[in-house]
Amino acid sequence: MNRLYAARFANDDSSPALLEFVEQPANVGIRASLPGWVKTVEVTVRANSRIDAYERYRMHLGQRMAIADGLLDRPVAEGRIYEIVPDGRHVHYICAGPWKEHERQLDLTTYTSTNSLDTVIKAMLTAHVSVLSSDQSNIDANSTQIGSVWDTKSSTGGITPAEAITELLEMSDSSGNIWDYWVIPEPFSGVSLGQYLPYYKARSTTAAINWQCELADLKQLSMSRHIWNLARDVTVYYGSSPTATASSVSTKADLWTVEKAPRKERFALTQANQTEDKYLSIYEQPIQQQDFSIGAGTIRDAAGAQWPLWELIKRGPGYIRINDLYPTAALLDVSTDRLRTFFIAALDYDYSSNILRVVPDNPDTRLDAVLAREVNMTEVKGEMVQRYEPTVPGVGNRR
Repeated sequence: MNRLYAARFANDDSSPALLEFVEQPANVGIRASLPGWVKTVEVTVRANSRIDAYERYRMHLGQRMAIADGLLDRPVAEGRIYEIVPDGRHVHYICAGPWKEHERQLDLTTYTSTNSLDTVIKAMLTAHVSVLSSDQSNIDANSTQIGSVWDTKSSTGGITPAEAITELLEMSDSSGNIWDYWVIPEPFSGVSLGQYLPYYKARSTTAAINWQCELADLKQLSMSRHIWNLARDVTVYYGSSPTATASSVSTKADLWTVEKAPRKERFALTQANQTEDKYLSIYEQPIQQQDFSIGAGTIRDAAGAQWPLWELIKRGPGYIRINDLYPTAALLDVSTDRLRTFFIAALDYDYSSNILRVVPDNPDTRLDAVLAREVNMTEVKGEMVQRYEPTVPGVGNRR
């Protein structure tokens, strides 16, 4: 279980056959972030000869690559090969994770204003993301309707499921919750890949933790709490001819009033009101902005059992607590307090150094991650894996 393997499969969307199993992959790196989760998988394979390296360079684009551990129960991460970099007898594969599969097709469906958010998401995934399982039991019900303003832009070419889900995640529910969307691989036998299981769930502030560590487990601690985006009085302007909602005002009295007025042109009144409450819940208190890196080699789950660091990627988003980061008597407190307990928004894992970078609660501020969120993904390469150690000899400076 304490080793990673690489396996290359055919380019089929459903049950692709195993083409190659690599027992000693090099330079394995995985980037996971919300929405979608695994964004990039990188791995270096030693070819049998320079001719073999050239054949890999020529033939393997579009095939699927999985990273698995010794359990061989479910891939740690998986993606489709989008770039191949040969260097002598070494070949470096750069794979786009399953979120990229959400950008392959355009949806031109005209949904009715009373369709709920989960109904629209399920319909889009069924029709336009063929690598996903038909099992949608992990897509929770959200009765919020898309409203009379949001549509698929069918008159101007349509919208990809990735674009649509990103917009729909800005909406909330009657409780003002943050909602997340991600996918993880189905269990597999090791000889044939399954599909991906989609998840759509509300984020909780009182959920039990999934992972725990101590300050001594951290290789790098760069923590920062800030109130640069503080908002205590929020009014959302919605619709194509912006109309103001009634403002939501924070009940917290420890800081001063700061007014914010975000614009949501593709929202109707109900969606705007709910988003207003969500916005306030995020920004009415200090935010943990910086990341931290775990270098202890393993991490403990909530029950204290030890797991490899890559297990956080394998299981999907969850909650992590640094037990001794902030002194408090409530050591068993399960709330996401932004002092010791955080929701995991992004991860970078480097197998060579066995270091896991954790980005808590909020979108990553790295430039490539910002670009990936803000720019049409067909025009940029995507999110890179953050590395910590030089690569192995013979692979240049690839990381």
